[in-house]
Amino acid sequence: MSPSAATNAAHYVAQDVFVERTQIITTIASALYKSFWPIEYEDARRTFKAGRYFRDDCGPWLGRAVGYKVPTTTHPDEGDKGPTFLTSAGSFTGGNLQIHNLQVQFSYRPGDMVLGHFGKFFHRVSAWSGTKAPGTLGQVMSQHNLTPGRVFLVLFNKTDTAMRLKDKEAGWARQTAFGAQEFV
Repeated sequence: MSPSAATNAAHYVAQDVFVERTQIITTIASALYKSFWPIEYEDARRTFKAGRYFRDDCGPWLGRAVGYKVPTTTHPDEGDKGPTFLTSAGSFTGGNLQIHNLQVQFSYRPGDMVLGHFGKFFHRVSAWSGTKAPGTLGQVMSQHNLTPGRVFLVLFNKTDTAMRLKDKEAGWARQTAFGAQEFV
């Protein structure tokens, strides 16, 4: 196996493991989505079934963003279709969710979950500072030389991807490498 093939395989495995280990979060987020926007949810599920790449992915989001100790600037989630799901983890103070169009700010602590149409609103997470984690978590972090901070996960779908998948059958992306190969 060439070095680039080995790297690609390692990236795929890492992504697959990430999807598997965050499935509980996706399942909760999916239930919230279905409860608040049932019609949009069904549309997203159809798109997801055609575009799903990882077998353990329960959807209905095809996109994921993970941030590790990075600040966010004020932005709308341009090109997003449907609601976006946000959650954060870590050991930090500050980091409130600010929605500028509405001139509101919400507490956004580790473990909080937010679901909304963030393509329509300029938003950001305010400044935060890492704090020492209490108890066992703090001990584990120290043992592994991990410094405190904020980690976030965003689940989203893009409008252009949904348009491309609109008339595709379930399993299309996986079977065709998202259209790069003939349907097998």
